[in-house]
Amino acid sequence: MSARNRLRAAVDAREVVFAPLALDALSARIAEQAGFEAVYVSGGALGYAHAVSEALLTLDELVDTTRHVVARSDVAVVADAGVGFGDAVHMTRTIREIEATGAAAVEIEDQVA
Repeated sequence: MSARNRLRAAVDAREVVFAPLALDALSARIAEQAGFEAVYVSGGALGYAHAVSEALLTLDELVDTTRHVVARSDVAVVADAGVGFGDAVHMTRTIREIEATGAAAVEIEDQVA
């Protein structure tokens, strides 16, 4: 079963899923080896790691990191889309770009950018 399907099954079963922070493929592999079944790519933490505020983190930086984490681990990856990098049109692009990485889920904040 794929990581995405395992996460979906856990959510459907109302299981608690712990997803530690993964800023890169190495931290995702460490989490995987520690027994976690999911990791979280945080926009805020990723911005901090890139020495910028989350507001200045680009969609490309988030997508590249998410793609690397997905490619190098077998855990479900939850990506933080923040407020979608703009308006509704940008949100559509954001979701498509993150979905193309193979991420299992996307977290979207419910606020106006």
